[in-house]
Amino acid sequence: MAKVKTAVTLSEGVLLEADKLAELLSTSRSQIFEIALSEFISRHQNKQILEQLDAVYSEDSTEEIKLI
Repeated sequence: MAKVKTAVTLSEGVLLEADKLAELLSTSRSQIFEIALSEFISRHQNKQILEQLDAVYSEDSTEEIKLI
C-alpha cells in the first residue's frame, strides 16, 4: 500500500513518549504511529462486532435455534 504524508497535532508529552518508544524499538516515529493507529482501529472494529453480537443474542426469541 502506498504511503501518504499527513500532519497531526499532538501534545508534547505524547510526542516525547513516541520518540522514546521508537528509539527503544529501533524504528521510526512514523512506524510507531502507524502501529498505534492500526491497533486502535482494530479494537474499535472488534468492539462494534461485539456490540452487534450482544444485540443479536440479547433479543428475546420464542423460536428454537436448530443446530445442523
